[in-house]
Amino acid sequence: MNDTSYADKINTWQTTVQNIQEVLPIIPGVDPPYADLRQKVTELRTAHDIVEMLTAKLREAVIQRRKLDGDTRRSARRLAAIARGHLGFDNPILESFKVRSEGNRNRKAAALPKPEVIAA
Repeated sequence: MNDTSYADKINTWQTTVQNIQEVLPIIPGVDPPYADLRQKVTELRTAHDIVEMLTAKLREAVIQRRKLDGDTRRSARRLAAIARGHLGFDNPILESFKVRSEGNRNRKAAALPKPEVIAA
């Protein structure tokens, strides 16, 4: 199985760093690459933790934005309904502040039943 996530990669490299400590004294010239790897793994873990924290904050912000969008939409509809009620449903002033007038032009005309013709 391939370790593709950063968390998996960090854990793999952290395991390498921990396990090679036992044999460091018997491998000549390994100290500089080992120190570099240990430092890079620490920096990567810190960067990954920051990304995870920011991702969580982003999710919270998106949830809040969606809630505020719904609340704002309801408030705007409420304001529009009150404005229509006081100004009239087909008042052209409504268009000036982006409230759609609700004249019959936007709806299908209700078909009235034809009167019955009684033959005499």
